[in-house]
Amino acid sequence: MFQKFILLEWRRFFRSSYWQRSIAANILLGFAALYMLVLFLSLGVSLYFILEKEFSGQEPLLLVNNYLFYWFIGDLIMRYMAQSLPQASVKSLLVLPVKKRQISRYILFKSTISFWVWLPLMFFVPFAAVLWHKGIDHFYVSCWLLTILGLISTNNFLNYLINKNQKILAVLVAVLLFSGIAQYFKLIDLPQYFGQYMNRLKDLPLLAIIPFLTVALFAYLVYRNIYNQLYLDDGIFDNRTQNVQTTDWQFTNRFGETGLYLNNELKLILRNKRTKQMKQLLLLPLMGLFYIFVPDEKLIEKFIFPAFYVIGILSMSYGNYIPSWDSTYYPLLMTQKVNIRKYLESKWLFLSLVNLLLFVLSIPYAFRSIRLFWMLFAVMMVNIGLINLILLWNSAYNTKRIDLDRKATFNTQGLTGRVFITGMITMLIPLIIFMISFETLGFYPAISILSGLGLIGVLLKKPFLNYVSRLYRKRKYITIHGFKQE
Repeated sequence: MFQKFILLEWRRFFRSSYWQRSIAANILLGFAALYMLVLFLSLGVSLYFILEKEFSGQEPLLLVNNYLFYWFIGDLIMRYMAQSLPQASVKSLLVLPVKKRQISRYILFKSTISFWVWLPLMFFVPFAAVLWHKGIDHFYVSCWLLTILGLISTNNFLNYLINKNQKILAVLVAVLLFSGIAQYFKLIDLPQYFGQYMNRLKDLPLLAIIPFLTVALFAYLVYRNIYNQLYLDDGIFDNRTQNVQTTDWQFTNRFGETGLYLNNELKLILRNKRTKQMKQLLLLPLMGLFYIFVPDEKLIEKFIFPAFYVIGILSMSYGNYIPSWDSTYYPLLMTQKVNIRKYLESKWLFLSLVNLLLFVLSIPYAFRSIRLFWMLFAVMMVNIGLINLILLWNSAYNTKRIDLDRKATFNTQGLTGRVFITGMITMLIPLIIFMISFETLGFYPAISILSGLGLIGVLLKKPFLNYVSRLYRKRKYITIHGFKQE
């Protein structure tokens, strides 16, 4: 039966709309995947020698074990944000004499062949091969590698559960926050305990069984979740009468006509499948946990990229696709008396409010270092005053439609070469400016320059948006024509 499932999946893949996307998008994704594989492979081969050179008095494997906890958490966060859940077209199978447990097992198996499962192995397998070559006990290295495989599988199934159950996600976030606070106040050091567990595998190889016990538990929970959803009439009777909840954001009224468009923006985000995943961005401040574990406070000022990622990732994940979010009803919108200037200002206001919100959520990291606070503040200012305005200018040339009913993960609809390049430029320009200013003038002058750029952008917002609104009117029919294309 598995062979038949695989054959059907193979045919579905090559007949899907995946191959109807632009060739440039497919090539870009292919090169990105290949780059990540080569990067992980080269790092796995070279890491042992790098650690041996930089930390000559310590065993490289012990150093890696001490930081495996951070990898485990980072891998889970990346999966939650990027990995799509295992799916299969099973409705046609449910009317056939095919047992539900066979379908459930197939979907469970399908989740284990994800790109995100195999990517970490491209690092750990070469690293283990180097350990064997260096003469480290082969049995210990084998147990260590099996434990890593168990941790990868655990993350794979745990990602499914936290995507399906918000309560599990809330518990996991609480555990992460508690572990960060406990380590900061030197109450409980989970990374140290995790490293000691990996080191103990040399004396007690049976400890390698523990991750596989967790894998068995999570796999069973995922299996039961899938099995319980395999019904043709699932939810039909319960959904005949629905209480539709409407939300009216009263605070937007104070912004006048701009607030009307802002209100519609918030409703669009909360009512559509693809934009609903924007709520995940509220978890971005957790990426700042990286700063808690930087041993030297002076080193923090050199790591500004995580600050850009925490505060400014919305500029690439949302702002780059304006006005494609409105592509479904954009032709109708353009037949109304729409004030393009106010429409664009609402987009800028929305992006700026989210940048401000992420900054406020990141303020607790200022207890780690006051310089970190000013770094986050400067990044927020440059996003509000520079990056958001550049993205609005670039949006005038965006003519790719977006289907709001499709999930965002691995969905390249709306992605163009211009969108990708602009997104990279808007991130790299401030980074380069900060790095040059930091090396030549120092930390606080570099922060002042970034903040000053943001302030200048805010002061020039009105004439800039007037220019972009004229560009929108000029390209109005080109944009409408592009949104009508599949």
